[in-house]
Amino acid sequence: MKRILCILFALILAFSSFSCGEPQVNADETAAPDESVGPEEPMITPNPASSEIDGAATPEELYELIALFEEAGDDLSVYRAALKLAALAPGDTKAYALAADALMCMTKDCFTEINVLLEAGATSATDAEAIVAWAQSASPELAFELPFTPDYASSDQINVEGTTAGNLTSGALRINGEWRGGFLTSQAGWIYFARIDENFALYKMRTDGGALQRIGTARGFSLNVVGDWIYYADLDDGSRIYKIRTDGSMRTKLSEDACSFLSVSEGFLFYDSGFLYKQNIETGERVILWETMPILPCVSGNYVYSMEKSERGGLWRIPVEGGAPEKLSDGAVRAYCIHGGALYYILDADPYAVWSIPVEGGSREVYRGEEELSAINFVGDGLYVCAGRYLAEEGMIVGGVIFQIDIGTNEIQSAIDARTIPLCAVGDCLFYMEYTEGMAWHGLNPGSEKEINMTPAELEETAGTQEPGDAVPVPEPVALTAAADIPASLAPGETSADAYIAAADALCSLAQSYYAEINRILAAGYANAEAGEIMLWAEKNRAAYRIDAPLLPGEINTVGITAGNMTNAAKLFGGWWYEGLLTWQGDWVYLTRPDENFAIYRMRADGSEYGRMGETHGHSLNALGSWVYFINLDDGEKPYRMRLDGGGLEKLTDDACAFLSVAGDSLYYHNANDGGCLYRVKIDGSGSLKLNDMTTMFACVYGDWVYFEEKSLEGGLFRVSIDGGEKQTVATGNIFTYCIVGDWVYYLDHNNVYCIWRVRLDGTATENFYPCPMTLNTLNIADGTLVLPYNVVYQEDCYNVTEKFALVDMDDLSAQPRDYFEDIPFVCTGPDGRIYYMRHSEGLAWYAMDESGNVTRVGG
Repeated sequence: MKRILCILFALILAFSSFSCGEPQVNADETAAPDESVGPEEPMITPNPASSEIDGAATPEELYELIALFEEAGDDLSVYRAALKLAALAPGDTKAYALAADALMCMTKDCFTEINVLLEAGATSATDAEAIVAWAQSASPELAFELPFTPDYASSDQINVEGTTAGNLTSGALRINGEWRGGFLTSQAGWIYFARIDENFALYKMRTDGGALQRIGTARGFSLNVVGDWIYYADLDDGSRIYKIRTDGSMRTKLSEDACSFLSVSEGFLFYDSGFLYKQNIETGERVILWETMPILPCVSGNYVYSMEKSERGGLWRIPVEGGAPEKLSDGAVRAYCIHGGALYYILDADPYAVWSIPVEGGSREVYRGEEELSAINFVGDGLYVCAGRYLAEEGMIVGGVIFQIDIGTNEIQSAIDARTIPLCAVGDCLFYMEYTEGMAWHGLNPGSEKEINMTPAELEETAGTQEPGDAVPVPEPVALTAAADIPASLAPGETSADAYIAAADALCSLAQSYYAEINRILAAGYANAEAGEIMLWAEKNRAAYRIDAPLLPGEINTVGITAGNMTNAAKLFGGWWYEGLLTWQGDWVYLTRPDENFAIYRMRADGSEYGRMGETHGHSLNALGSWVYFINLDDGEKPYRMRLDGGGLEKLTDDACAFLSVAGDSLYYHNANDGGCLYRVKIDGSGSLKLNDMTTMFACVYGDWVYFEEKSLEGGLFRVSIDGGEKQTVATGNIFTYCIVGDWVYYLDHNNVYCIWRVRLDGTATENFYPCPMTLNTLNIADGTLVLPYNVVYQEDCYNVTEKFALVDMDDLSAQPRDYFEDIPFVCTGPDGRIYYMRHSEGLAWYAMDESGNVTRVGG
């Protein structure tokens, strides 16, 4: 029945379209539960302008029409005009991009309408739970499908392991204070490498230097190639783990973890990120293989080989399936490689020798020379070492010569004059970087005097595009419809959940038809125009559109953030408070990441469906209904809001502010344009009202009152009516952190950090609620549990990091607290008593603890 309704809706649509801009919305999205909310009317009435398009005879005329259609927001006409333009000029890459852009705008309209539609249905339908269930199960398949030709000829040429230990570890470089390695790897007669002299741009070429070309726009290191994919640490996203196809397309993030060394084998990632991790590439599931800091971990066969970053050092191996680590060598190891079933390595304590550990065990010395060694690898069956010391800085040694060693006679067979540290090998070819040339690559076959060209300046102009072939016919426009009339076809106040679901199904079908058409256009553009530009378009436009399960009226917040989450703040970056770093509504948690310049994310309470919200950066997060309100760091600390999918970004006032609390139809904040005084402003920007005459800190709405602190020597906690009036004193003392639960305010007085105080909302009945022997730093309350970080181990400019936190049952204060060792500056709370905190030792990465005490890292 659902499918039939979907088809009927699609058949009755008019040829009309939205603009790619966001639809206009009402300022107050928190309608009362008994109000019926109908879907919004289309923003514009599009005009396909078929006759004008048909009458255009030249590309110039079509470009003029496209500009007019874009200005009018008529995406359907842009699509049709751009396809005619591509038919007239098949080599015009922009024509394909314009058509695809228009379809992407129409796709976005579909999902915007779906979410508005579901929100209206959840408020108006008698069976709103059915709408929520549909939204939770709906996930239309939307993916770009670019033409792709593998670099290998048959499956038996595909790597099992993405790199070798010699190429990953032999000659790691310390660059800008960070260790990096894995600059070159190979598969099926192709070499893939990163150019340090070109800001780590990725390139590929055949082993003889032919077909040298840039791989997309990626920059990175720790390169691994398995099948169609290059796996690497991406320098454009904080050295997090990505994959990209060998033609430079389909760049995809695989992990939120940053790493210095990555090894890929049998469908798994092995990498360093505080510990040695193993992650399933398909599922994203990860486990810790070794609870220590690894250096240069690399898979070979059934083991991960790694050095240990500790005083004891050593070279170890750990089974890839998990198990006890086995020490292979004592002391710090400078470099190692694996060849012919044996492990070869250089010790820091004895850098003049190469040692070997055969498979059967027992180490032996295979070479000893007169010059210090810094790198090691095998080219074919020949042992090559980087010898001498041209330069040493920050623990990195640049050698002065490359020796080929006969490991049977301990004799030097040949020498190459080079100032280098990395020694990489592919078959019988040697590759190294020349330090005096800005780390430019050199490649050679030791048996030949001819050097392998690796210089981008000698690229042919066609590099990075497709091989020449027959032109592909440009697709004819198909009879696409648009999203605008589906919600309008519902009666205002419709109470049938089936009607909303059928309309949403129709919109899903439209979105899938748009993507199918985009793929047709991309395929034609790839064949007829600049393939590299088409791939770049696909990489930049792979938006992840989401269907949000709507909140039922009883789940919508009345206030956007709790006082506990507002007042747990970090004084970071320029000496100013960045507060309100996490809030929640229903089963969703919204957080900002200081380790990503305060990028805003959301996720389910269990950590699933984690994803970035838009492209902005901010703090003071408040969630109400279908909006997240925040202070926008990209626009001078002004208050903004955006929809839950990151769209609909909207400035709410020009006041620069701090400590934003949102309730009902109003914003409450410290107004930096007026000395930090407390202001109330309507969400639509009207009705500005000054509520006090002092610099306000940590303002938060509770009921009909705004609670706040004032920046003064006396300190104290106060409140004022949301409609204005005389302020009232709630508590005295040096108060920064407070929580409000029921009829009580719980707070920490920093003049006495050995107890938690509480006072009634009106400032009466002050009492010492929980005396304790710990030196407390802050507090929060998670579903009847006091969360108390204590024992400060780091302090700078009011930014404190504690050694532990304790959980205290508020109904049984005499019970023994539960202690956890975590280096945290503050703690936030979420749904179902969950606790969220950052680890200072991991660059302020977020962690979550559920009600059973299980801890997981946010984002995987």
